[in-house]
Amino acid sequence: MFSTHEVIDALKEASFDQEPIEGLTHCQLLEGRAKELGFESYHHLRTLLMSVPEELFEHFSLALMRKICSRRMPTLDCAYYEFIVLPDRGIGFYSHFIGWDRLAEEVRVPRPLVGRPTASGLRGVADHPIYVLESTKEVSAWQASWRTTALMPEALARETFSRSFNKEHLVDANPPLHLIRRPGKYVSNIARDL
Repeated sequence: MFSTHEVIDALKEASFDQEPIEGLTHCQLLEGRAKELGFESYHHLRTLLMSVPEELFEHFSLALMRKICSRRMPTLDCAYYEFIVLPDRGIGFYSHFIGWDRLAEEVRVPRPLVGRPTASGLRGVADHPIYVLESTKEVSAWQASWRTTALMPEALARETFSRSFNKEHLVDANPPLHLIRRPGKYVSNIARDL
């Protein structure tokens, strides 16, 4: 699924949680990241990537990208959004309320988050991996096999789940107020992408 080049680039561009950056060269950072992923060294990782038989490469590269995405930290230059693969394989997202629709149901869109503290906080309490995704290929792998919770930067989230964001047209200027006090379908801030 992922090429050798994509795996190496993801490792080079990633920032891992609790990574000591000060005073380390780029090569030392790559050595540390490779060791955190379970390899003896960066050279060992590259050698294995190049020598995996073709019939096993897809599984190997997918497993390695899964590890990288589960340790990657968000950048600080944009908002991130939290998405969840639901038990029925639908997609949910951490949301905020933007209004009521014509049936007096809440209209919710993804809520922007500060990525780094969100990833650290979720990883500190979750009993499952929290993935940080940076490409459409990673989103596909997450939806198909990794599942659970993922954070993604705004541009990728809007590109991949545009329907979740484009809901302003559903907000009714005059919703039926007599229906609003009844229990709604949302019991938390997780909304389902319909």
